[in-house]
Order: sequence, then structure tokens, then C-alpha cells
Amino acid sequence: MSVIAVTARGGKIEIAADSIIVRGWTQSTDTNKYSKLVKVNDLILGSVGLAEEGSLLQAFCATRKPEGATESAIVNFLSEFVE
Repeated sequence: MSVIAVTARGGKIEIAADSIIVRGWTQSTDTNKYSKLVKVNDLILGSVGLAEEGSLLQAFCATRKPEGATESAIVNFLSEFVE
């Protein structure tokens, strides 16, 4: 199971993820790799599950951003990604 956690305190946002990477029956942990958190186009993306989806979202975010930091702007942005 993967975990990505976000908290907002004192005007700052903190984001963290576990470092386990699983492929089939093989597991590894490498704290030098940022496989679950990545910064793309001034966005911080956290992804779990299949790497294929996370990679496609990274490519999508390289050329696009949400229109704002509202719930509706994020929903619209992710709806475009799903299409």
C-alpha cells in the first residue's frame, strides 16, 4: 500500500510519500528516488498505483496547469486529463 500525505500548517503546505516501489513480487525502497512525488511545471504531483497513469499525468502537466486553486478548477483540469 502506498501513502501520500498532505498537511497545511502555519501558512505552509507539506507533502510526503512513502518510498516503497513494487513490481510484481519485487519490492525496493530507495529514498534517493522520487517516484511518487514529482514537480512539473510548478505543480507538485503525487501518484500511487500504476506508474503508467502517473507518467501520463506528468506529460499532461508539462504543457497545462489548472486555471486556479479552486475545487472546480482542479476537477475541470483532471476531467481534461481523463479525456
